[in-house]
Amino acid sequence: MGNRLRNLAVSAQCPGCGLYPGLCLCAELRPVATRTRILIVRHVKEVRRRTNSARIAALGLANCALP
Repeated sequence: MGNRLRNLAVSAQCPGCGLYPGLCLCAELRPVATRTRILIVRHVKEVRRRTNSARIAALGLANCALP
């Protein structure tokens, strides 16, 4: 039963920023133009975290890549 609840929580997250709908930042984010290309390298444990700041930074930086 724990896995089913965990899967429900994941599906309720915003596909853009990864946060829950009440905390979603997608409508507020306006990409900032940069002349420098930015590549965000993140720790493997941060990839699935809801508080993934790298994903939010990539949404806010126009010339940013998040592999």
